[in-house]
Order: sequence, then C-alpha cells, then structure tokens
Amino acid sequence: MTKSGPSFSAIDHIYTNSPVLYKSSGHFSAFGSSYHLIFAFRKKLKISTPPLKIIFRSLRKVDWPTLENELPTSAPTDIDSFNNEILSVLDRHAPLKSKLIKGTQKPWLNPQILDQAKLRDNQKKTFEKTKDQEEFKKFQSLRNEVNVSVTRAKTNYTHNKLNESINSSSCWSTLAQLTGSRKKSNTSISSLLDDEGLEITNNEGISHELCNSFMPNCEIATPSHKRGMG
Repeated sequence: MTKSGPSFSAIDHIYTNSPVLYKSSGHFSAFGSSYHLIFAFRKKLKISTPPLKIIFRSLRKVDWPTLENELPTSAPTDIDSFNNEILSVLDRHAPLKSKLIKGTQKPWLNPQILDQAKLRDNQKKTFEKTKDQEEFKKFQSLRNEVNVSVTRAKTNYTHNKLNESINSSSCWSTLAQLTGSRKKSNTSISSLLDDEGLEITNNEGISHELCNSFMPNCEIATPSHKRGMG
C-alpha cells in the first residue's frame, strides 16, 4: 500500500529483477482509506512458434485414366526404375507442392520457461543494438539456461506421458504428439472384386482378398462368401 496525496512513502514500491515481464503498474484507493493499493500487470507471455513446411501432392484434379495409361505395364525391378517410370508419371499429373502450416506450441513449455525465453529474446535485442560483447555473454548465458530448461522439461514430460499410457493406442498418440506427426484419417474399404469378378462387401471377405494379394502363400481360412462354392 502507499499513502495518497503529495507525500508518497519511498518504501512503497514493487521490485522485480525482470521488469520486461511487466506491462504496467499503478495504485488505486480502497476501503475509504488515505492509503492506496498498488498493483502491477504481468505481460501475457507466449513464444511464437515457427510455421511448419509440408510437402504434398494434390490428387483432386488428377486424370486417373490418363495416368494409368502412362504407367508401365510391368513392375519396376529396382528403385531407379521406380523413380524413372512411376514417379515421373506421378510428377507430371500431381507434382510435389509445399506450403507452410501453423506451428503449435509445445506442451512442455511451462510459464517459467516462457519467462526465461522472454528475457533471452530481450537480451538478444539489447546486444543487437549495442554490439557490446558483455551483453552478448549475458545473452549466451540466458540462451543456455533456456536450452537446459527445455531439455529437462521435455524429458520429464515424455517420461510422465509414457508412464500414463495404459495401452498401445495412448502410447502411439503420445509419440505422435512428441514427434509432431499429424494424425492421418482412416479410409475404410467398402467393397472389392475378387479374381472371379465377384463383389465382396463383408469385412471377412475383404480381409481375405487383401491378405491373398499381399501374402499369396499364407494359409488362411476360406471366407464365408466362398464357402460351399465349387
């Protein structure tokens, strides 16, 4: 508190070792007293995360019949043939594109690290203005402190999250979050045509045909849609 009027007490101050973390301060009357309450507002700290660059192919406007006609009739025998014969066709119809997407703030960046990062960034600006080597040494020290804090916080966060994982699904979700992998949508297969031209719509038959296509030598039970045939 501080006394209102022309004679403010010299001891009624707010002290901080990080003034850059505060945006304003002041005082106001309260309780009908001649003394005023003093206050200070901290800045809302948030580290700007850099955008992510992704590489993709747009398949929406691909002329699939034309593309299929340009593909080689026989399967490539090595990686060079694959690149020359398959990817070259794909590049003509669906060339690689890149775009920037919004970056996300890492969950292990706690308020203490955000404060440290703000001090580091301000110290860097001070050095860039003054070009003083002493200011640069201060920046290096703050930068190292931030790096150590981030490494420790990320390690603790990772250990805690993995320990909380109770099944493979939650474990994979945690790993995807830690590595920044984007969640892919699942596309279900509603029907397939078998070697005899019959349409298969049940899950058991679809699984059988997929297994037979990729693992022709495996022994699997005959699906229900083919039982009793022959």
